[in-house]
Amino acid sequence: METRKIQKVGTATLSVSLPISWIKKNNLKKGDSLFLEPNKDGSLNIFSNNYVKSTEQVPEYMCNSDLCDEPKMLQRIIVGNYILGRDLFTINSSKRFRTEQVNEIRGVLPKLIGLGIVEETSRSITI
Repeated sequence: METRKIQKVGTATLSVSLPISWIKKNNLKKGDSLFLEPNKDGSLNIFSNNYVKSTEQVPEYMCNSDLCDEPKMLQRIIVGNYILGRDLFTINSSKRFRTEQVNEIRGVLPKLIGLGIVEETSRSITI
């Protein structure tokens, strides 16, 4: 296990450098995205986009909009799925979608190249 120090970059950003051997092993370069997964014990898993794509077993991601009560949460979920390269994902609701939810979903799609609504019902939207 290697030890790394937290460094302050700018006024409000902290960073940790990554081992060059890990960078090379995962074919990463400046500007690539990494995915962080916090664990209950306080540890942190770091995944490269290659790992996320190669271990993805579920062809379709499903989101329950009933749990998305914060403003813009559905937009963040859609953008996250877009960044992960998911080809198909569905947002479900136990009741009819609220107008705000539909507007939120429709509002983010034009900003993301290649995304569109494939199927829509009163309780489900597949993107």
